[in-house]
Amino acid sequence: MYFGLIIQSKIPIRSTGFQIGSGRPMMGERGRALKSSAKKIHQFQAVRVDPDSPVPAYVQLEQDLRRHIQSGAQPFGSRLPPEQTLARLYGVSRVTLRQALQRLADAGLISRRRNTGTIITAIPEVTLDLRPMESVTSQLRQAGYQTRVEILDQGIQTAPEETAAALQLDVGGNAIVVRRLLSAEGSPVSLITSWLPPRLFPGLESVLLSSAEDSLWSVLATIYQRTPTQGKNILEIISSSVQEAETLRVGFGSPLIKLICVITDPSGVPIEHSTALWITSKVRLHF
Repeated sequence: MYFGLIIQSKIPIRSTGFQIGSGRPMMGERGRALKSSAKKIHQFQAVRVDPDSPVPAYVQLEQDLRRHIQSGAQPFGSRLPPEQTLARLYGVSRVTLRQALQRLADAGLISRRRNTGTIITAIPEVTLDLRPMESVTSQLRQAGYQTRVEILDQGIQTAPEETAAALQLDVGGNAIVVRRLLSAEGSPVSLITSWLPPRLFPGLESVLLSSAEDSLWSVLATIYQRTPTQGKNILEIISSSVQEAETLRVGFGSPLIKLICVITDPSGVPIEHSTALWITSKVRLHF
């Protein structure tokens, strides 16, 4: 089995921050307690929301909180500052803050508990071995993860030029596309787009694919007698687009692993051209 690997980088490196100062020192037990609290606030770095930015305030806030959480500045299980404190630090209303917190909760980065506060939750990290021709969901299930595959798109579309060349199609020709969102433990980890030649898989655009597992390869083998055998990979590091960030529930411009793969059957015929976008903080890939 042959695997080729090319690594490229397309993401700029930048760092921004704004440190919030603490208040005046106070005397007595209450003063010491407030001073300790102020010290923790002092350690929490925030980029205040820019009211003149075309990016909505709650999105700016979500992205900065996501940066703070994923930087490891606070350990999993610790609390974010209280809502009223966060609203003051970012210069937003409680309504705007709660919009941002809800998006982080939906992404599995925090949990919001009444009378407890906002807790930073552990980010599930998965390890995948790309050497064997085994579906990623099969590997995840064997490792004990609860997985789910959401079919976002399935049909026939004009193949991109790169895909047409990889699948030996005419330029401007059609191909079957299957786009899926893979989640582990309820949290998105990858957005996978597969292109396949219609002449080899007639009717595949109408085949019902299971949401419980990645059944595409099993369908290719059982219905069409085309077994994925070899793969050649190209790996890049890119920045997420607005749509990719929304689908994967990451901040706009977050680093993603882009894995492009051409799959062939035992006779060497290309049967799939796929692009998988993996969240860098949630996956380790072995080659």
